Parts: sequence; C-alpha cells; structure tokens
Amino acid sequence: MAEAEKKYLSATAVCARYDNKTKMTLYRWCKDPELNFPKPVKIRGQNYWLVSELNAYDSSMEGARA
Repeated sequence: MAEAEKKYLSATAVCARYDNKTKMTLYRWCKDPELNFPKPVKIRGQNYWLVSELNAYDSSMEGARA
C-alpha cells in the first residue's frame, strides 16, 4: 500500500489557521519548549508545516483545556 501523501502548509497559511497570527508568533511558538508546537520543515528555503502534525497539536491543546 502506498504511503499517504503528506500535505504541507506555508507559514502564511499556518498564520491564517491560527487566527491570523504573525510569522514572528510562529517563530516564538516553535522556540518555546513548553508549547510543543510542531517544528517546520525547510523546503527550498521556506518553512512548511505538516498538516498532520498541526492537527495532532490542535488535538493535544483541546485535551489540555478539558
């Protein structure tokens, strides 16, 4: 069986996903070990995030609020 295609979001798309946060906010989230925000992958010098990792992060944050 073929591996599922990985989907990525650009920094701009991730900012939009999280209520139009800035790219600097994403940088801070990535550097904060307590947040455990997914690290980006560099593709041709640009940062991209795996959608599956962002979904897992969102689920963990929802669980932490409960």
